[in-house]
Amino acid sequence: MQCPFLRKMTVKYCGLYGRTMIPLNGENLTTEQCFSPDHRNCPLLKEHPEEQSTGSLCPRLCIMDVHYCDVAPVRKLIPCNRATVSHCTNDGHRYCELYLSVADPHPETTGTDDEPIPMPASRAYAGNHMWLDRSDSNTCHVGVDAFFTRALGRLDAVSYPYHRDDCRPVVRFTVDGAVFDLAFPNALNCTEINTHLVVDPSEVLRDPYGRGWLFQGVTPPVSADGTTDSLERGLLRNDEARRWMDNECDRLTAFAHDHLPAQSTDTGPLMQDGGRFCGHLADVLDSGTLYRLHTAFFSLQSRRHQP
Repeated sequence: MQCPFLRKMTVKYCGLYGRTMIPLNGENLTTEQCFSPDHRNCPLLKEHPEEQSTGSLCPRLCIMDVHYCDVAPVRKLIPCNRATVSHCTNDGHRYCELYLSVADPHPETTGTDDEPIPMPASRAYAGNHMWLDRSDSNTCHVGVDAFFTRALGRLDAVSYPYHRDDCRPVVRFTVDGAVFDLAFPNALNCTEINTHLVVDPSEVLRDPYGRGWLFQGVTPPVSADGTTDSLERGLLRNDEARRWMDNECDRLTAFAHDHLPAQSTDTGPLMQDGGRFCGHLADVLDSGTLYRLHTAFFSLQSRRHQP
């Protein structure tokens, strides 16, 4: 599925003058010099006698189809044969900044503290609360889920440490000096990181399934022995993912009950009616307890808690 803001048109340009593209907008081309025998009187063509022809069209007239983005502030024309490798032509466009700013496709991504954790059905979920979204090409995106953002409630910094040798991309979140390193559990050939988050970490909190994406990658190639490591190995979808998430919320409620009394005399804003946890632990836990939170829920070892 291509981007709804992707447009196509036919352009012309002179092969002698330079690649200044001019739209062909249904004009009467027979009256133009380039499209008539009068092209032989063109001063540029006269400087290249080897280009002279007896036909009706200028031999250096070039016509091609191009794509462009209808919502971009500056129209950039891209030949269609090159645009086929762009995320504009597949559902990878859902992570484009321009698309997200206009379409706003993720109004439900954070929810409120008294609502279930949002879990878009198009994603597969890992036990350390990272998600995978595969496009209709071989491109995929990885991010953290709304459980992670709601549990912490605040981020001070996002950075990308050097990727490990096993091709598992790693992101580093910093909260009050505590470091949360999250690694995607399966091998992924990372092609791009979301550098916008380094400048504005709050995008992860506002839109973890959209603007807050972390990595773009491609499916790893088949190895020499003919096997490949599945991107979705150990990941959960649909009803299975929802059951796991409900269990994670119960575990986090128990974690909060075990640790909050020693940290804060007022835990009311952190609990829903009935004492169920609703988030923002970064505001009340010290760095040591935040590290324990990371180990219990967001490290690769946390995958053992999957059903």
